[in-house]
Amino acid sequence: MKLHPLISIILGLFVTLLLVMIPLVFDAPPLVGNAMFIFAFILGGFIATYFSKDKKIRYSIYMGLIAAVLFSIIESPDGFNKLPAILLGFIQFPGMSLIGGLPGKIDYERVKQTKQFGPIIAIIAIIAIFIIGISLFNVYY
Repeated sequence: MKLHPLISIILGLFVTLLLVMIPLVFDAPPLVGNAMFIFAFILGGFIATYFSKDKKIRYSIYMGLIAAVLFSIIESPDGFNKLPAILLGFIQFPGMSLIGGLPGKIDYERVKQTKQFGPIIAIIAIIAIFIIGISLFNVYY
């Protein structure tokens, strides 16, 4: 499905915000909330890249930057108490979205060469990246 880049970015952002809200609504444990947060941005970046007409990786980065702006507005820092977290979000959110956008771009190149539809490969790649990311996150913390 080919969508206008702005529509694919908004779709990725909507899915990301929806998935981020699920652990908050159901009062999930912190580890589940963190895992869902990372997965939300990876999936949002994938959607922003995969469903756009041009399949450019920069759409996932744009989606991450828009999410960083939205989250910084939601956080509304009191003075400079939350400023480091907000600045880290401007690096972290586009980075996680970029990780999700890469399988969308890779799958598009494979489809373009073989003339076969293969979103399954991209979804498997996203799940593998997610599992590796969560494993690294758990080792780090």
